[in-house]
Amino acid sequence: MSRHVEGLNEEQARAVVATEGPLLILAGAGSGKTRVLTRRIAYMIDEKRIRPWNILAVTFTNKAAGEMKERVEHLVPPTEDDRRDAKVWVSTFHSTCVRILRRDIGHLGYDRGFVIYDDDDQTRVLKAVLAELKLDPKQHPPASFRSAIDRAKNALRVPTEKDDTPNLARVYRMYTERMKAANALDFNDIVNKVVEVWELKPEVLDHWRGKFRYVLVDEYQDTNPAQYKLVKLLCDYDSLTLPWGEKITGRNLAVVGDDDQSIYSFRGADIRNILDFEKDFPNATVVRLEQNYRSTQTILDAASSLVKRNQQRKDKTLWTDADQGGLIRVIRATDEAEEAARVTDEIRSLLRGTLRPADIAIIYRTNAQSRPFEQALLQARIPHVLVGGKKFYERREVRDLVSYMKLVVNPADDIAFARIINIPTRGLGDKAVQQIADEAARFGITLRQAARNLGQQSGRVGNALAAFTMMMDNFERLALLVQPGELVTEIATKTGYIAELEAENTDEARGRLENIEALSKAVQEDDGLDVEMDNYGDPLPRAPQSPLEKLRAFLDRVSLAGQADELPDQDAGAVTLLTAHLAKGLEYPVVFVVGLVEKCFPHARAEQEAEIEEERRLAYVAITRAREQLFLTLPSRRMMRMGSEMRFEPTLPSRFLRELPTKLLTGDVPASVSARPFQAPRAPTPPSAPTRPSYSGFPPPRAAAPTPRTPSFGGGTFAPPQPNRLKAAVPPAGVRKLVPDDLESFRVGVEVFHPLLGTGTISKREGSPANPKLTIHFRDHGPRPVYAVSAGLEILLP
Repeated sequence: MSRHVEGLNEEQARAVVATEGPLLILAGAGSGKTRVLTRRIAYMIDEKRIRPWNILAVTFTNKAAGEMKERVEHLVPPTEDDRRDAKVWVSTFHSTCVRILRRDIGHLGYDRGFVIYDDDDQTRVLKAVLAELKLDPKQHPPASFRSAIDRAKNALRVPTEKDDTPNLARVYRMYTERMKAANALDFNDIVNKVVEVWELKPEVLDHWRGKFRYVLVDEYQDTNPAQYKLVKLLCDYDSLTLPWGEKITGRNLAVVGDDDQSIYSFRGADIRNILDFEKDFPNATVVRLEQNYRSTQTILDAASSLVKRNQQRKDKTLWTDADQGGLIRVIRATDEAEEAARVTDEIRSLLRGTLRPADIAIIYRTNAQSRPFEQALLQARIPHVLVGGKKFYERREVRDLVSYMKLVVNPADDIAFARIINIPTRGLGDKAVQQIADEAARFGITLRQAARNLGQQSGRVGNALAAFTMMMDNFERLALLVQPGELVTEIATKTGYIAELEAENTDEARGRLENIEALSKAVQEDDGLDVEMDNYGDPLPRAPQSPLEKLRAFLDRVSLAGQADELPDQDAGAVTLLTAHLAKGLEYPVVFVVGLVEKCFPHARAEQEAEIEEERRLAYVAITRAREQLFLTLPSRRMMRMGSEMRFEPTLPSRFLRELPTKLLTGDVPASVSARPFQAPRAPTPPSAPTRPSYSGFPPPRAAAPTPRTPSFGGGTFAPPQPNRLKAAVPPAGVRKLVPDDLESFRVGVEVFHPLLGTGTISKREGSPANPKLTIHFRDHGPRPVYAVSAGLEILLP
């Protein structure tokens, strides 16, 4: 028996040794799929003598790719003779495609030094396009065009005049022209351009088929049509004779996934890719991994009974050798504040035992639900972390310096130029920037070239642009000579960025200086791979990377990292608060799934049956994150906006909660769904005095203690507002408001508007930069603490 199948169950071992031909591994939650994937790669190298550089393994997150790499290297340690460019390619779809494009994008008329634009860069390009087309951004929001363009690219489709979004075809054409002129790709282009090259140049496709003869795809249920097409082109062939005479066979494709965890249709993922795999690759071997190594049988029974109601799925049933486990506890509270308080009480009780805060997660459907739980945990002094705050590469100082580096490697990057031309301030206001734009439009040149031209003129603007041009020229020369980390320091110093922060001399400024230092260290990592092969399909030795190549590889990593979901540090020693989408792939001894009411989970936007099925899969994902204990909670009423007023509205228990077998539940157990079919509630008549709402599907609530004083919008206390009594605040007449791009705009002394408390001035800022706690002195309500992320604040403009 091979050492690589020792300790595996029968189905896991079958998946490891089935190396030839198409293979579908249906891996249920917690079934050990990463172990199977890494053992399979090790088996292919060790036992089947497949050369590592002929294997490609792709997944969706850097974290998953990094973990897979480490496990493979542990199973098959590299020898002294191994070259780093002779290893298995284990990376994300987008990292893989960037490496391919660095070699082949010239076939499409781009330069190999292309840059990658993130969402913010895309939006800036679209704003410029809308301005040129004279389309009012209020009536035609750039974000809606960006979303429509992303959807079209995910589906490998070019927008036409028949699209639902008005003017989309015109905007798309001009957007594409501007992107190509800037030698830039957006995130969706990365995969699409590889498909485009391969369809245009069959000989290039054959080159990559010769290199990647065995392909593994993780999380296959999350692939979109573009990624599906990429995999199909690479693997779907009978045989191929390579230029040096070697003949190879195709269809050596293994895909791993779980249709029950397909939850990313909003990103373009198509569940049909995994459901139709056997149609696409006839005679495929199918292996079902149904033994779970994570959860108790009670939790698995609940999850299976829920997801089996879906029609679009492949049959499988999770089971475990572990204990049956305790029943699932259902907690019904009066409202969201009490729900948070009771969850916090349960956590406090759990922490008196052997559990640590890091063993516990609170999972909700949307980020907006986090506020009462943050407040309750804060008041109870229980350490907690909110996942979904600002990522490192989204911080202002990091984005500024990265834009300088982008302009160094690609002088045609107008978006990077526009961001940093007056950062730090060099006396170039809106009028000067418009002058540069007019010069560029007049002569059909880049903003950088236009600045160089205008820098030859006399006057304040000319002198400032001449100095800027000279500085950027010096940075370009330095990029060829010094290591990227040193270049970061030079840019931060010579531009005056560091001096400006040092002069500010605040805790926030010191934190930003630390981020610049961290950026200088991060840029030193070496991630480039040479992909050239010799006449026998072996990798050629890789020459040492030049400083400029290292810088370009770093900028690729930054652009790709900026698109990834932020994942929590599970060793942070804190209770984790996160959405069900972000929870996928994680596990905790204790999980609270909260807010289980209709129009919340499932979401109010889910109306069609296919949408309800995806919401049900999302609930399945949330439930299967729990290893030992699972709590399901819901409020009996929620504060809702009704026109200009805020008032409590009764809720209906989630159909997902009512679909669970009652024998698995304890606490405030709902009636079976079969006993009472779901009916949408009628709009309630506004009561003149507080009334007890109806609780469809539940027994009457137990006698409650007098209503406690509960947390307010950010840490103060006040009695819960009665129905129909709390009115929305009205902004001062004639005052302009602004929703800021980042949380750093909420500084001490800034005037803000709160949707309920009205106008106030920030007097104190403290806590995490990802969700700072602000003390605001409101004109009508006095000082109140609020949290910046969830308070709905707008800045009042002078």
